Amino acid sequence: MKFNYLALLSIISLLSLGEATVLRPLTALAGPAKTSFQLQGASGSFISSDNKTQGNARIVTQNGQRYLELGTEFNTGEAPDLYVLLHRSATPNSYKPSEYINLGRLEKLSGTQRYAIPNTANLSDYQSAVIWCRQFDVTMAHASFGGKKVADKPNPCAAKPNPCASKPNPCAAKPNPCASKTNPCAAKTNPCASKPNPCAAKTNPCAGK
Repeated sequence: MKFNYLALLSIISLLSLGEATVLRPLTALAGPAKTSFQLQGASGSFISSDNKTQGNARIVTQNGQRYLELGTEFNTGEAPDLYVLLHRSATPNSYKPSEYINLGRLEKLSGTQRYAIPNTANLSDYQSAVIWCRQFDVTMAHASFGGKKVADKPNPCAAKPNPCASKPNPCAAKPNPCASKTNPCAAKTNPCASKPNPCAAKTNPCAGK
């Protein structure tokens, strides 16, 4: 639920005076630290949600330590209980502890500032920087890094038709020109067959002499 912070600011300030501040625990991806991160050097411009915000956020490294840096043009309106997060979603709309890393309370409403990123965090899992109102669990502004993994790039050869596919075989289904032709010699009568032997059964004139 969104709130009109300018209208409620006086009430919120009174309530905040007596409220004990209990931070949500930092949430970082479990596992050993990695030396290569896909979104190293990524940046994005803030988009306002519940508070007019401008400027940009980027990932920088100095002396081996990674930071989320808000640039010189960063500026956001006054509101209570503001924190800086790295979020797994490019457009955050929920804040379960497993979905973000809390980098700490917003130091100031404008100007350059840096927030250390835990060494165990794999930056390829986080897609945006967020200015978050913890008290009301509301996104004040977010900056999407817009990073794309190599696997997300389309394969230029994918879905192209095979120029040879579905073409008929020019030799397929052609009749054998020799098939079913009659053998010209088949069933012909042997002219010598069944003729009597002229020498057969003749009496030998010399027999019995």
